[in-house]
Amino acid sequence: YARRNNHGQTKYMRMPASAGVQLFMRELARSCFVSPNRSFDGMRESVLNTVDDKTLIIVDEIHQGFISYQKGSQLKVLEVLREIYDRTQCGMVLCGTNVWRREMMEGKLCQVLEQLRRRGTIKIQLPARPPKSDLDRIAKKFGLPPPEGMAYEVLKEMLHTSGLGMYVKYLQNAARMAQRAGEKLSWDHFVQAHDLIAKLSAGI
Repeated sequence: YARRNNHGQTKYMRMPASAGVQLFMRELARSCFVSPNRSFDGMRESVLNTVDDKTLIIVDEIHQGFISYQKGSQLKVLEVLREIYDRTQCGMVLCGTNVWRREMMEGKLCQVLEQLRRRGTIKIQLPARPPKSDLDRIAKKFGLPPPEGMAYEVLKEMLHTSGLGMYVKYLQNAARMAQRAGEKLSWDHFVQAHDLIAKLSAGI
């Protein structure tokens, strides 16, 4: 969304692993095209001056704050986000795994984070596995029809063990395989890519 709709108004950042509020602030500053080479307060004020009620901030992997840094850092990060929202009335999307949802709703800091949670108007829980209609849409982006037969069986197992990201990686590998062979991408290439990587993983 940020890439396709970013007329300077959409700011996307990925929450760094093992990040406290300082590193978080530097990444947010970069996403807002603000120099990170200044004090924390300087970065915060510059970000606040850059953001307004027409801005959308997307923070991805926000659950990282709950799993990979010092205790209490997540509260500081979330309070900075709440302050930015309150002072600018910008749009804000916070994306994370179920760790993020559980911590917000049931974790040790859930009462402290109540103010942040109340500011959210739309809460979306994505399914553990994407519906077939979404899989078909992804395939269509690669010029493929909906998967059938062996390709669909391979795909179902892949989603069960490795998730959606692996599906896209295998499609990319299949596309490269077809290109090297001078052939049009087909589901046969997808199955071949799967079989080849399975053999390499088994040391065959």
